[in-house]
Amino acid sequence: MTNNYTGAEIEAVCRSANSFALFKQDELDQIAKQAGTKPQGKQKFEEKQVTMSDFIMALQEVKPAFGIDDNSL
Repeated sequence: MTNNYTGAEIEAVCRSANSFALFKQDELDQIAKQAGTKPQGKQKFEEKQVTMSDFIMALQEVKPAFGIDDNSL
């Protein structure tokens, strides 16, 4: 899925996926607070899980700058 991506672009994908995972948990905690239930975030520093869906969203956000675009082939 990372054809034509440079090392720096793959790093950007990983960082973006990490951000999506962190944002997702924060968003779920805010929804829980609004609903009057206890947020799932238990500690300030807890492990978060980055899922494949986070990487898919990151790949949609970070595109390779060089190389051949598969769609134009």
